[in-house]
Amino acid sequence: MGRSEDSDENSTDETKRKYSKEVDEEHAFSRSKKEEIKTKVKQFIENELQVKVKTERVTKLGERTYLMQMESAADKSKVMQNKSKLKGREGDKVFINDDLSKQDRDIQKIIRTRAQQERKDGKRIKIGFRKLYLRDEEWKWDKNEQRLILTKGNKAQKN
Repeated sequence: MGRSEDSDENSTDETKRKYSKEVDEEHAFSRSKKEEIKTKVKQFIENELQVKVKTERVTKLGERTYLMQMESAADKSKVMQNKSKLKGREGDKVFINDDLSKQDRDIQKIIRTRAQQERKDGKRIKIGFRKLYLRDEEWKWDKNEQRLILTKGNKAQKN
């Protein structure tokens, strides 16, 4: 009986070593994969937007969605100002958006819907954060009334 207990202990130790090795290899693979993703996303930004940025971290959120955290607000601002260069890009469509809360995403969706309606009518529209620009008019989202309100341009009105 003593012999089988020793072999059980040895196999348990061996299993622990194998498991530990697998975890270490997986961790190393994960780390190298993260660095590869970070490098590819950074190169994409530099090549497509012609902007040099310092990235702190890139996280894969979905199959084709990434969250890029930059070292400074100035870098983020450069990317956001140049993202329009992606409009005429050949191949897959690429979008760069702010990392917004659920509430802010819902508000922006309402604003985009309004912009689409105006564009169908042949009007030129520009969308900002909680804002919509239509010719000389500026519409801002009112938190209290939960709607767009004309703040600049023609006499103030609600929509």
